Amino acid sequence: MSNFIQKTPYKKNFTLHELSHIGRSLEADKDQLVSALTGGNMLLTHVPKGIYAFELHANTEFIFCVDGHIILETDQNEMVLANAGQLIEISPQTRHRFGAQSNAVIMTITQTKSETLSAITSPTLSTH
Repeated sequence: MSNFIQKTPYKKNFTLHELSHIGRSLEADKDQLVSALTGGNMLLTHVPKGIYAFELHANTEFIFCVDGHIILETDQNEMVLANAGQLIEISPQTRHRFGAQSNAVIMTITQTKSETLSAITSPTLSTH
């Protein structure tokens, strides 16, 4: 992860971030640090169509769909679809992954990577 966000000065006290455009230019499924938060991070991730591994977190995770659509699925065959502008809240210790038909830029607010309980397997991505 790297602190990469390109800023566009907007007036005197505001900065405008073009997250959709920046997110689409990122390498697939590689978290990019937007801001370190107390006890966690805010990450920007490009999630194209592909096969993703299940993962599990100790704390609640929030995924905001910036652009496109994101599908999340659990190992219990539960699924949820979020379109741009929608937020998904994932309960702690829920095994989940991105659905194969996802095509999005997402903003994730989560605990630090060191608190991740497990990644079931290394992500294997096959883009279409």
